[in-house]
Order: sequence, then C-alpha cells, then structure tokens
Amino acid sequence: TNSTSSCGGTDGSIVITNGNLVPGVQYGVYYSKNGGAQQGPFYYTAAAGTGTLTIPGLSAGNYTTVQVFHPTNSACAFTLSGTYTIIDPATPPAPTSATATPNPVCTGSTVQLNATTNQSGTITWAWTGPQSFTSAIQNPTRLITATNMAGNYFVTQTIRNCTSPPASVNLAVNVTPVIASASGTN
Repeated sequence: TNSTSSCGGTDGSIVITNGNLVPGVQYGVYYSKNGGAQQGPFYYTAAAGTGTLTIPGLSAGNYTTVQVFHPTNSACAFTLSGTYTIIDPATPPAPTSATATPNPVCTGSTVQLNATTNQSGTITWAWTGPQSFTSAIQNPTRLITATNMAGNYFVTQTIRNCTSPPASVNLAVNVTPVIASASGTN
C-alpha cells in the first residue's frame, strides 16, 4: 500500500524491484485500475544501479495485472501478481468547535463566528449559512440585518485537499426593539 500526499492527488507510485530489470533501460508498463480496462503502455526507465522501476503519477485506487515488458525483447516480460493499493490521506475530523458570539444576537449587530481545530498544517476553512452566507476565513464576522439570518452555520476544514465533515452552531436572531416614542417630565 502506498499513498498520495493529498486527496485526489496523482503522486502515488508503485515501485517494482526485480533482478532482471536492467538499470538505465526503458521498459513498457500496462496495468488495470479498479478492475477497469488495461491502461498503457507507459514507458519508464529502470533506476541506475538498483534494478527498480517506479510507476509514478498514480491516483488512489487498486492496481492489478501490472505487466512490464522490454520494448525490443518481448521474451523479457513479466506480470506481477496481486493488487497494489494506493490510498488518499485520511479525511480530517470535523473542527473541534464552532461558536457564535453573541448568541442570541439582535438585528443590527455583528456576530463573530469562531472555529477551532486540533489539526496542524495548512488549513483552508469554509463556512456556509442562511441567506447564502459563505466565508473562507477561520473566524469571520457577519452583520445581522434580519431574523432570516438565524439558523445553522456550518464550517469545514480542508487539509491536503481532504475536506472534513462539518461542525455547526445554531444562531438565534432577535429583532432589535424599536422605541416609538418617549416622553419625560421636569
């Protein structure tokens, strides 16, 4: 089993070690991915002094019927048995929390949305919410102008192109009271 460095990535590889591979010689390769039709031929050069051949640029999947052949001598061909699996990295967990401050909030006020995580590395954030709200900031603010901005706000984190399940916070919105008139005496 090998893995890509990011979800949907194409940097996985299969490394073939065989004493019959001649260093510096270009070999042809066929393979099937996920039970599909045979793909190839692709041409790769055996590493100098090692007797290894690397099939690079592979995405996640199950590779079978890996056939290696010498382009000028068909007698120098072999098929690898078994399945070679390349996987994407694990999906990150949902953010550890999603909060809104203040909550409840009155119309005409600004709410602060916050997301926290226990993950490290480069993280891309994505918030969504009522009335087509979106933000790519970890801790965005939103001016609340109407009660229809109440509801669930969701946030995900994307790490190495792998997106987490969402965390959510339910925001309550109250109408700011309007004082119609006031009077006083001296």
